[in-house]
Amino acid sequence: MSGLTLTGDLQWTQWSTLDQIELKFIDPYWSLFMTATGENKMHLEWKDALQIRFGAEYWLRENLAIRGGYYYDPTPTPDKTMNFLLPNYTFNVFTVGLGYTLNGLVIDLGLEFLAGKGREVEYAKWLLDPVFANAQPGAYDMSIIVPNISISYKF
Repeated sequence: MSGLTLTGDLQWTQWSTLDQIELKFIDPYWSLFMTATGENKMHLEWKDALQIRFGAEYWLRENLAIRGGYYYDPTPTPDKTMNFLLPNYTFNVFTVGLGYTLNGLVIDLGLEFLAGKGREVEYAKWLLDPVFANAQPGAYDMSIIVPNISISYKF
């Protein structure tokens, strides 16, 4: 079909190489206390993840394109290390956009909706199960709307 472009790709991220983050504190006494108690490290134990992406662009006219897409972005974070400082979710992401060109001027508009899958770390599990010692109990939920605009000029 003339004017139609379909795309798909896979994106592998080796999150497992990020096992822990060492925290630095400005206050020397706080730093000493946190180091002595072992609380100066955030244990992540993240897992590798594979993003799956699909997209389409169709040129309605010579200078006007419509776009749409979807991608699945699984969380690398296991429940046992979930925390509010680095919250992470599995997202189903939907995108739409328009592109317009006129004598070298290019205007692109886009909208991305990230629908996060809610997560919960139960207080009782955190309190009683040593595997969850590095987690922070609570209910976590996030959805994001990202509008964007790009204006450029081609010489």
